Amino acid sequence: MDPPPKRMRMMDAGRGGFPDMGVMSGGGVGSPPGRPSPGDVGVDHHVQQHQQQQQQQQQQQQHFVTEQVDPRMPAKQRTWSRASSACQTCRGRKTKCDNERPICGYCRRVGATCTYIEDSAPATSLCQGVGPRLLGAIENLANLIQRNEENFRAIPQLSRDLSRDSTDYPDSPTFQGRHESGILGQDGGGGDGANKWSKTNLSLSDTAGLDTVLEWPIFPKPVPFAINPFSHASPRSSEVFSPRSPPAMEFYELSRLADLFLANVRPMNPVVEPAVLRQMIKQVAENGPDWSSATCIVALTCALGAISQRPGQRTPSGTPRGYSVEPNRHLASRYWSVAEKRLGFSMGSPGWESVQCLCLAGIWHMYNMDPLQAWKCFSMASNTWYTTSLMNKYDAHEHPPTASHRAETPSADFPQSLTLEQTLYFTCFKSECDLAFELSLPGSILAGVDYPYSLPAPPSLGVTNLDNKALMMEQRSWYYYLAEISARHLINRIAQAQKRCPPHPTETGIDRMLEVFEVFEAQLTDWYEQLAPPISFQVPTGDIAPLTDDLCQMLRGRYLAMRELLCRPFVCLASTISVGITVSESTVARVAEIASRGLQYCLFRIQATSSSPHHGLWLQLRVFVTCSLLLTAAERAQTIPSLNMPTRLIYPQNWRRTILAQKDILSNCWEFEEGGISDCAKVLDWALAKFTLG
Repeated sequence: MDPPPKRMRMMDAGRGGFPDMGVMSGGGVGSPPGRPSPGDVGVDHHVQQHQQQQQQQQQQQQHFVTEQVDPRMPAKQRTWSRASSACQTCRGRKTKCDNERPICGYCRRVGATCTYIEDSAPATSLCQGVGPRLLGAIENLANLIQRNEENFRAIPQLSRDLSRDSTDYPDSPTFQGRHESGILGQDGGGGDGANKWSKTNLSLSDTAGLDTVLEWPIFPKPVPFAINPFSHASPRSSEVFSPRSPPAMEFYELSRLADLFLANVRPMNPVVEPAVLRQMIKQVAENGPDWSSATCIVALTCALGAISQRPGQRTPSGTPRGYSVEPNRHLASRYWSVAEKRLGFSMGSPGWESVQCLCLAGIWHMYNMDPLQAWKCFSMASNTWYTTSLMNKYDAHEHPPTASHRAETPSADFPQSLTLEQTLYFTCFKSECDLAFELSLPGSILAGVDYPYSLPAPPSLGVTNLDNKALMMEQRSWYYYLAEISARHLINRIAQAQKRCPPHPTETGIDRMLEVFEVFEAQLTDWYEQLAPPISFQVPTGDIAPLTDDLCQMLRGRYLAMRELLCRPFVCLASTISVGITVSESTVARVAEIASRGLQYCLFRIQATSSSPHHGLWLQLRVFVTCSLLLTAAERAQTIPSLNMPTRLIYPQNWRRTILAQKDILSNCWEFEEGGISDCAKVLDWALAKFTLG
């Protein structure tokens, strides 16, 4: 019999694809029930035979095909499912499989291996041809890292850390394009200043202070003493003081306290011009205090001059009779009371004097161990600076200044110093960075300012005259200020780069850490070598002590801080992680050498801590505890058998005795409850007692 015509074969295929249009009793496709189509009579036998051959396949694919009837059906009426497929044995025999798992009925009867496609496909696609070798490699790797399992768990994290934000590393092309030029040879006119500050802005995750070190796994958890840096002390009975009357506003007393301010505070924070300050003092003494920003500035400088006076210190012009009979802190509080009442009025009228008031108020709070209030004042000063800058920008656009407005009147005794706008900008931002580095505080609004200066403009000092002490002090203050800002740039970049260091680095990660260390160490060496002779200092060797010169003391502290900060990741690596056996011996020796240097710099920072009152004392006391914890962490690591690095470290001689001796020298400072200093002292005693409570 001839095969069925092509049209009939297509109709049969349609029958298999559309079950609801299947063959009915006595009827063909598209025919009414009971009425056969003309072509059914001649090909009925062939149609039935063709249907029998497709019946089994139609049953297996029934659900899948049903879902493809009409793709326009609503989603609620469609259920996507897949019919059970036969095992490979039944598929090879082309017989029906009962799909029992894990072994179908036929394979169980004959003892054949029963394998389903969906079970074997992933293994076949992944391991076919390389399966035995892959399993062998995994077994060898497991044996290799048995002693260092924790380190290798961080391999995915290491890959992410090293692949993202490569511009934050100092050897990247983008970073090299931002490399800073000479500290004192740059005129501040560079156009990349805003880029530097915004790229090195510290955020909440960039802190590297005491709290971060206490989170190291080498220290027992939990720490028995909670350090609250924002705590306020309850006043002691002997020190309760509430100013009920205004302080003296005579010219001589104001001048005496202003001289103390100019000698102790302004060299590190040149936010007020000496000539302008003396003019303000003269106006207040003649006309009495009013509610202006000028009176607020005078009161703040007098308060800072009183609180910064050191035992036995005399003002450059001497102390007139009849004054300075009150304790310094009480006298300072009286002037602070005058200034505090005027801060709100000053903030209500944006201007550079308002920024000056807030900066001086922040310095006052730092002297009083109140970092949160200090940060609030510095942050408001930054916002006020931003507001004032915007207002001046639009005013200058609408009303261009005339030549007379642009002219500046120089002073005979004090020449024009740093531009006030630039000085306030860097003072606000630098102060916020100092606190954000130690505490988890938000970043500054000035980080996003398109500021065209990387350093302030140099002052017009003219010819240096060694006999003019005021001129020489102004020059040294300017040298210090530029070096301090450059150091702040470098510290921020170090913190940003070290943030990328993985917590458990492999050999590749350690090599990357060494590269970062070498680049920043070279930049730090350049910073030190470019210091001007009036503010230079000797590189510490052996035992050291605080320097008598305030500017050199502060800059040496910055130098030691950067040195220790560069070495700190290696101290952490040697004290908390067992370096894998895959790391080369030369790399291990290099890590041990840098970590040993870090321990020595920790001891240097402890020895360099001065008990003299200054606005950075709160930060230095916390650094004292931090460095002591690093030394005790390295000592504690020697008692942990699984760590293989502590035995390679070289510990400073008599470091514990040095800490105890320096702690006694600072005994008058550890009593402060403000800023959590007394809690820091408890943590220090706990660490020195080998983490036991006495």
